[in-house]
Amino acid sequence: MSDIRARKRQILTGQLEALWQDYEAAIKQIGMALGATERNRLQREADDIYGKIEQLDSEIKSLELAPAQEAAPASETGVVHRLSELQSKLPEIDFKVVEDTLRSILRDYQDDGCAALFLFQQSTRMGGEWCAARIRELLRRETRPGQFRHIAMEFQFGGRTDNMALLRRLGQELGAEATDHNLQSFLQLIIQKLCGSLQSGSIILIECRRCDYLSREPGLFQWVMEDFWESLVRGLAKIAQEFYEIKVIMLLFVDGRLPQNCLTAEQCCTLGQFQKDRLLEISLEPWTREDIRTWIARYAGLSLPRADIDFMADKIYGSTNGDPTLVAHALLQECCPAVAG
Repeated sequence: MSDIRARKRQILTGQLEALWQDYEAAIKQIGMALGATERNRLQREADDIYGKIEQLDSEIKSLELAPAQEAAPASETGVVHRLSELQSKLPEIDFKVVEDTLRSILRDYQDDGCAALFLFQQSTRMGGEWCAARIRELLRRETRPGQFRHIAMEFQFGGRTDNMALLRRLGQELGAEATDHNLQSFLQLIIQKLCGSLQSGSIILIECRRCDYLSREPGLFQWVMEDFWESLVRGLAKIAQEFYEIKVIMLLFVDGRLPQNCLTAEQCCTLGQFQKDRLLEISLEPWTREDIRTWIARYAGLSLPRADIDFMADKIYGSTNGDPTLVAHALLQECCPAVAG
């Protein structure tokens, strides 16, 4: 990365960190707000901050994905903007199965509130970040301003990953603190905070990334299913007696694959036999040559004839075998020639 781009990344990263602090403060205020009107106002502010976070994060990632250059071109700002625009469209390339599954659940499982727990494995290689963005946008469109709440957690090497630590991470987002070390009472407080923030038409999306680290703690996935998630589903059912169209969606993204002993067959379900208190795994699939060709035609903004688009799609698919991460990198290079200098 050139010195100019490195400096720009440093500045943008500082701005991003400040926005995350503002977002965290806004979420804590929501958790402490007394009335629905005040909560709605604070949620709108939090959503606006999060929108800025996503925009900055996309710009930073564009800088990282761009090939290294000896010197920054005069039109670097335009190149960065172009890359950011292209990257924002990557979630449109596929994930039809994911979207169809989510829409089916949102449509058909409304009694006692809508709840769904999804597992996505091999997330890093198979485009989990774009899948998550697709889901966030779909759910955001399903709600009025201020009624969509997104809670994001990412686990790291060296960080605590026991059940109490998991609840504390949620507590930071909800403005809740453990007053003692009683796991069950803190769990109930978290469930109360989550469900208590819902009203008619509300959606809560809990997005957990790098969940591989959770599998290192023996029995933690079983606890997530049998204690945390089942308690949340029961709490949602109680609130649904008062409010219509309330939904809680939780996403578990695993970079690799979970050990076989993490989950039992009884804790999982299929879409055909969907159950709210069980986990539904959705496979992330390679992107096809047709997926790539359609995306280039719709979003690349190159105004190319069919033959050129076909050639570009064949080239990218042939060199990546449809691996989403490799396809994304190749698309950004091919569709933004200025990056190559």
